[in-house]
Amino acid sequence: SGLFQVAMDMNYNCSYPGLGYAFYWMTLDMSYGSSQNSAPQTPAPLKGPTQGSAAKLLSYTTTSKDEDGDQLYFTFDWGDGASTKTPLSASSMAMANHIWKRKGTYQVKAMATDSNGDSSGWSEPFSVSIGGSSTVNSPPNKPSTPAGISNGLAGMSYAFIGYATDPNRDALFYTFDWGDGQTTNTDLRTAGLSARASHAWPEAGVYSVRVKATDSSAESPWSAAKRVTIKKDPSQRVSQLMEKLSQELSRKRADLLRSAKGLAEA
Repeated sequence: SGLFQVAMDMNYNCSYPGLGYAFYWMTLDMSYGSSQNSAPQTPAPLKGPTQGSAAKLLSYTTTSKDEDGDQLYFTFDWGDGASTKTPLSASSMAMANHIWKRKGTYQVKAMATDSNGDSSGWSEPFSVSIGGSSTVNSPPNKPSTPAGISNGLAGMSYAFIGYATDPNRDALFYTFDWGDGQTTNTDLRTAGLSARASHAWPEAGVYSVRVKATDSSAESPWSAAKRVTIKKDPSQRVSQLMEKLSQELSRKRADLLRSAKGLAEA
């Protein structure tokens, strides 16, 4: 498919005795080759730790190449029934993290898929031996009060940061409670790193924002609450007033038209 522009010269200087007109026609045949998408190459053998402990975060990388230059996403199969898909990216390298909950030996592999939906084969299995945790798991410590704004406008999105420590230095994910019945869970974060989440309150009010941290098997207490006051956006009020005015004008115009019609028929 595509856009084609055709130019040609034709000679209409001809005559036919006894005919007042003549018909002309032509046939134009065009053909063009069709391109076929190529699947990405099978990913290279994974790189990462060959040993680890249960409930500990491990990271792995791999690479692939697409002959058509398409964007790729990667699927990591962790050998325990779980898998991870990376975001679609122009990069030929991908990284993913995983936590195995039980000790054992797992075969990890990866597959690349291009933006057209064509997938490579699976990479060679990469063996990872997971031992039992050497320490008894302890829950994360109580997070600090979430950091973020104290005053804002309804409908605007605001970011908050949560931070907690873990006695076992386990990876953590955070749960933010926004005080309006909504919560947000973050991605798993390496021990010692904070987490960020955003929220928009649709209505004005005073809200209490708090956060808790969770490792592979235990969660912390909720943090102290951050008080956030949300006010109506003045621009939204102006917009609502304009809409109300427009509806009122439309109603009055309809009334006037009905009155005029009644006078005309009288």
